Amino acid sequence: MMSFIKIYLLSGAFIVTALSKGTSGSPVVDLGYAKYRGVRNTTYGLDYYFGIRYAVSPEGNLRWRAPKDIESHGNYSNSVTIDATTAGPQCVQGPTAWANGTNLGAFQALGGIPELPTSEDCLLLNVLTPTSPKSKSLPVVVYIHGGGYVTGNSISSDGSSFTQYAQGNIVWVSIQYRLGGYGFLNPDEFDGVDGVKNAGLLDQRLALEWVQHHIASFGGDPSKVTIWGGSAGGGSVANQLIYQGGEKKPPYRAAIAEFPWMQPYHDGNFLQEQYKFVLNASSCNDLACLRALSASELEKSITASYYTAYAAGLYAYGDMFFGPSVDNKIIHDLPSVEFTRGHFSKVPLLTNHDSFEGILFTNFSTTSFNENKLQWQKSWDSPTSQFWSTLNKLYPLSAFEGAYYDQPFFHSLIFPLFAAVDPLSIPGADPSLWQAQQLNGDANINCPTYYFAAAADKYNVPAYKTIFDAGVYVHSAADFPIFNEEIFTIDTAVATAVKDYLVSFIVRLDPNSFPSVSKQTRANWPRYREGDYTILTVQNSAIIPQRDPDASDRCDFLHSQSAIVRN
Repeated sequence: MMSFIKIYLLSGAFIVTALSKGTSGSPVVDLGYAKYRGVRNTTYGLDYYFGIRYAVSPEGNLRWRAPKDIESHGNYSNSVTIDATTAGPQCVQGPTAWANGTNLGAFQALGGIPELPTSEDCLLLNVLTPTSPKSKSLPVVVYIHGGGYVTGNSISSDGSSFTQYAQGNIVWVSIQYRLGGYGFLNPDEFDGVDGVKNAGLLDQRLALEWVQHHIASFGGDPSKVTIWGGSAGGGSVANQLIYQGGEKKPPYRAAIAEFPWMQPYHDGNFLQEQYKFVLNASSCNDLACLRALSASELEKSITASYYTAYAAGLYAYGDMFFGPSVDNKIIHDLPSVEFTRGHFSKVPLLTNHDSFEGILFTNFSTTSFNENKLQWQKSWDSPTSQFWSTLNKLYPLSAFEGAYYDQPFFHSLIFPLFAAVDPLSIPGADPSLWQAQQLNGDANINCPTYYFAAAADKYNVPAYKTIFDAGVYVHSAADFPIFNEEIFTIDTAVATAVKDYLVSFIVRLDPNSFPSVSKQTRANWPRYREGDYTILTVQNSAIIPQRDPDASDRCDFLHSQSAIVRN
């Protein structure tokens, strides 16, 4: 799901310090339609270009329409050099109602989203290039930020440390896209010529096309692009893989989907009700009225819809309310169905998840399966009595008592994590809570990584998977060693190996073949194969192979129920 629950040590504050110290010179790039002046950081050995527009502002009459490319529709003069030394505004953020003051809110409070102004004029990207590149045409990362499709920005996961670690072997691009009700308002009214569904996914696609056209000017190779994202960014990677049923020649050659947030893809009835809540909050009757609203009026109306819809019981605890849906144009069917049928771009895939993905999306006050059932019924499509009976058998309460709860990391890491910001947010020992966290994690993140990797193998596509059983063990923890967010540390050799695998995959499409940047040996990461389903488990002090625990009756059942779970 979301970068907004990550600990942001190297986000907004980093940009201020990194660019005010050790800077030298003003690199300029000529893109043909415009020139941009960046800033050089000698400490990191990187040139930064911030806030480059890849599309015109989707405001007013362009709201809920496909983005328009900047080259054809922008008003630029090549004789003027545009300043690209500071981050541009982020897209308008969304406040998921259930997160305020809860476990998620407590975790969020430890760091906080980078302080950036918000604007509808936010279809921007950043480019980081090494000052001493290993070649004139480098592999490229295009990073899609997380945030549950409702929050986040292009500096949510700062690529400086990783790009520096790669020692001149990659170019880093991070993009922004419309969020919440701006990017994922998908009523029937958008089926015609007056709008588009999944506008946020179209924004991502246009950014990828911009990279194809212009990354060579930054020293990048457009034929060697890897798309990478965590949480909703990982979910976005999955959506790009199934874009229009899966393309034979997508604008990338590899994909990294970390802890992919695959919340339910709501059906048409839900989407119409969602639209009505936005209309009611704005006192509008139609789309034309919404487009005529001022920026502040529209933001106020969409923000109100999160709360009124949640109070009315339209969406569940743990659901972000807005997100991708099946539109029969961009997304032809549910991701689980598309991957099973082979309707995805056949490129090498790397995926992972953390050990306790569900805890941040589970209500800590839960005391029974039936309480959780009331929430799941809001998200899932007409579960039958047989469905619930099978879930109870696959997730027996007895499996979440005693030894499960008494694991040392709960008391040494998880509890202090929440107690540090809100003593009332500490999760209890009720096995129903931990039963629900497992089911939430499996349904929305864990099991999708299994069917992604299994589908890749079925169609003879290289796939690799890890489970991150280290650090704080919860959603987004796998990013800590990558982006050097060191509140919670793991062994240095383990963190280095994680980065080496990624560099190797980006450069050679294989996590094993590229030599370690730090000249460190690392365990072989086996290709995911049906039968043994071997993955790597990242622990605090070691990385070990094991059979994928998600290749299980639990995930097979949830996968078989895709029409109900809807992801």
